[in-house]
Amino acid sequence: MVAADNRPLPNIIPSWGDTLNGKWANVRSYCTPIIRDCVERHGLDIGLVSAIIMQESGGNPNAYNPSGATGLMQVMPDSVIPGRPTISELLDPEFNIQTGCNILSAYIKRHNGSVRDGLWAYGGTDGSYAQYADIVLNVYDIVKSAP
Repeated sequence: MVAADNRPLPNIIPSWGDTLNGKWANVRSYCTPIIRDCVERHGLDIGLVSAIIMQESGGNPNAYNPSGATGLMQVMPDSVIPGRPTISELLDPEFNIQTGCNILSAYIKRHNGSVRDGLWAYGGTDGSYAQYADIVLNVYDIVKSAP
């Protein structure tokens, strides 16, 4: 797998055979109604939001990262970024997706409509997230072609 500029990407995307049979089915059935509402409100692509959920949490609404990122879209809570929702709020799938879509939409607008730059901001801008946008866009391509 390579990034948009032909750099090799690290192998951090899970086995898609297993993912599409398990986690993707979970995201599609469990999250699609919630995602639809959010993407319409924020003008986002449903496949893009699904790809973020697949990459960030694998469809697990209780996902928690040691950095503090919480829920389906791994949103940072108020304990990490003041003014953000609490961890308990972010564990609610609908609230988490709404919050994540709101943040993503704002980042894309802030970056003059560039989805790639908006994803880069969503994933963090330090060196450890330098390839985040390319990884999510590759997951997006896979999600778009999934049954």
